Amino acid sequence: MQPTTPLVWNPILRQYLVNAPHRMNRREGVTACPFCADITEGRVSPETQVWLHPNDFPPLQPPVGEAYVVIYSRDHHRTFIQLTVDEVYAVTLLWRDLYRDLASRYPTVMIFENSGESIFVGCVQNSTRACIR
Repeated sequence: MQPTTPLVWNPILRQYLVNAPHRMNRREGVTACPFCADITEGRVSPETQVWLHPNDFPPLQPPVGEAYVVIYSRDHHRTFIQLTVDEVYAVTLLWRDLYRDLASRYPTVMIFENSGESIFVGCVQNSTRACIR
């Protein structure tokens, strides 16, 4: 069963906040990388260089929202500025396509980058997040 992520009204702030306690079970301290598993377990084809990985612990879930991770390269330890021009082009096409798809279903789409150990202890990653609400 998928955990729910209801929006909770905060009367002090006068806005809805995301209540996502299931995110407390993320992989901190785990050494296995889920993006390497995409490759080794055949979830992405051998010629795929850039792909979407569904966020394993999304803060929002349909119908409220969706969350994805854009993997820049099979060598996903590289940062965005280390990509070649062709790789940057492939990433921006995926960003565009993801944005178009999600914007057709949700009023707000946020695409942002997280990188480094501070966001995923045990597996340094450089990737884009797309969080939709």
